[in-house]
Amino acid sequence: MWFVVIPATNVHYSCPYEEGFSDFKTGDSVRLIHTTSEEEGGYGYIIGLYDKESGKAASVWNFNLDSAEFDEP
Repeated sequence: MWFVVIPATNVHYSCPYEEGFSDFKTGDSVRLIHTTSEEEGGYGYIIGLYDKESGKAASVWNFNLDSAEFDEP
């Protein structure tokens, strides 16, 4: 599971790993390419931008945490 923040918009995504490169670490610069659905999330890719992660990709399920509505217990 990765948590990705888009600096330009400050939107937060939860991205459970599906397949591909699995060694991204906290602080790695990545690009999130994804479909958008306010209610259900969608499939996407995390792609490394620099160093040994450059060009590495992981398939993820992305979920926008900022637009999520959670039921209170």
